[in-house]
Amino acid sequence: MWNTGKAVLYLVNDNTEVTNWPGGLRFKVDRLSVGKHNKARVQRTAYFKAADGKRWIGRQYGNNSELIYCRRLKEA
Repeated sequence: MWNTGKAVLYLVNDNTEVTNWPGGLRFKVDRLSVGKHNKARVQRTAYFKAADGKRWIGRQYGNNSELIYCRRLKEA
């Protein structure tokens, strides 16, 4: 996650936290938006600050999964 800038994590606790499987990493979601997706019907986009101090974005597709595909945002 820290080296590649990408990670697959979990969006949990009523979409308020991003965590890894064992729960050792926990990040509070700063902003969450819900939109439409052409195949999964719904897409959630979460923004959070990770332990490295950088801003991250994650996208979750559909209502039947907690997986969220995350990447580090570029610095302005």
